[in-house]
Amino acid sequence: MDWIAPSPAPGDGNPVEAWSGENPKSRAQHKTIQLDLVTWEHLRPDVEITSLDLVSTLQKAAPFLVAVRLEP
Repeated sequence: MDWIAPSPAPGDGNPVEAWSGENPKSRAQHKTIQLDLVTWEHLRPDVEITSLDLVSTLQKAAPFLVAVRLEP
């Protein structure tokens, strides 16, 4: 996802804007940068989540994880 571009509409697994700001590159393009929040429902709550995999599609942007929060 290009973090200088607008996010898709919220929904199952779709990101919503969690933070936005600017840097020199975004200001030059008259845009903001942002971090998005993505929420998923654990479809198998009886199975413990022991790891997360971030997979790159080898595009210009690379996936990165800022935080994880689990709710019962």
